[in-house]
Amino acid sequence: MREYFLRTNELGFSIWNSSHFEYAYSQWGDTNVTKFIVADGEMSINQIQNRLDKEIEMYDGTDRFYESFHSTPDLFIYN
Repeated sequence: MREYFLRTNELGFSIWNSSHFEYAYSQWGDTNVTKFIVADGEMSINQIQNRLDKEIEMYDGTDRFYESFHSTPDLFIYN
């Protein structure tokens, strides 16, 4: 079960952690998303893992983060 720090009827907000690779892959493995955030428009498995690790490290070091949130188990939204 995913832990949320804020939840509405439509959205759930959580902090990235090492068990969220599936969510990270659904986000950063989608070329419809990555075409806006990486030069070649695609991220490898290693790049996705590195990005997730960086997000976790940024939160651990500063308590600032870009939270992950989604509206359904099949739809993942990233802010």
